[in-house]
Amino acid sequence: MQRPGRPAGCRADLERRLWGQTAIKAVRLEEERPTLRDLPKQPFEARRVAHGQADSLSLVRFDRNSYSLPTAYAHQDVTVVGGGLKTGFTGRLR
Repeated sequence: MQRPGRPAGCRADLERRLWGQTAIKAVRLEEERPTLRDLPKQPFEARRVAHGQADSLSLVRFDRNSYSLPTAYAHQDVTVVGGGLKTGFTGRLR
């Protein structure tokens, strides 16, 4: 079963035979399909939420990195939301 949105590279890869296997990937996928679970109803957001505090230089540590914030956030509690492509910060100024 080909999905219309599937990139051409993925479709071409289904015709590849894996090392040590007798069938191509498309055949092996069809054999395995009955054991696969349905996709979840809600999408999964791949992100991590953490709480932190900006130091006197308005720096916040998250995932072994330092991020600078506007100076108004010095010594303030912030919430850090880290995703695959971007990291965001929220906080309430006192």
